[in-house]
Amino acid sequence: MKIWKLEQLKQQTHLDERVLTKAEEILKVLNVHYGDERLVTDLGGYILLAEEEIHDFINQYPTLIPEYIEPFEGHDLKQYVEVLFMLSSDDHVVIYLLEETLQQMYPILVQRYESLEGGQ
Repeated sequence: MKIWKLEQLKQQTHLDERVLTKAEEILKVLNVHYGDERLVTDLGGYILLAEEEIHDFINQYPTLIPEYIEPFEGHDLKQYVEVLFMLSSDDHVVIYLLEETLQQMYPILVQRYESLEGGQ
């Protein structure tokens, strides 16, 4: 599910609390700049949390390069990442997944990012 409204995010009670907090921060920024009544097709962007949807998104845009990859620890002590993709100057997608999943399933994204960022 593409999440672009805070009400949608609040329904995702099965996720780690730290993931939800970070996702809420991103949605608030998008709402300030693009409005909280926007549609998913409007400018601004959305968040993806489900692995299947993340997989479909990455396959749909195979040449994307992350703008940033930010690792963080969840309240469950697992290592997660927040990854920002810019589809255009006014269309953003932020994904949240386990760092291990990113490394194992999408190593090319990490390689592209590191090659542009000088190997962070």
